[in-house]
Amino acid sequence: MALSDSELWKHVRKLEGKTVYTIKRRIPNRISNVTDNRVVIKDKSTKPSHAQITSLYHQVHKTGEVISRDAWRFTYAVTYAILVEAVPDEIEAVPGKDLGIRLRGR
Repeated sequence: MALSDSELWKHVRKLEGKTVYTIKRRIPNRISNVTDNRVVIKDKSTKPSHAQITSLYHQVHKTGEVISRDAWRFTYAVTYAILVEAVPDEIEAVPGKDLGIRLRGR
């Protein structure tokens, strides 16, 4: 069962001060701040929004898997990595895909 947006955001907030790595290219992204509306990545202009992260989370719960070739291709690569790190018991990377995540165990 999917978390509520506020429950998911509590998990995302725990990533503040940590480094997450994009799924395939393993690019480090240090999360310097998590506000009510955004995740701020140190030294990068990328700032995934609350709406982007929660929408991607609910889409993967709805479909079981989201790959970059889907409509989500305009989502930042780090957004996928944030979800894998924030809720690792629920979401995992799809091996061999640049931007692919799925529900764990599928």
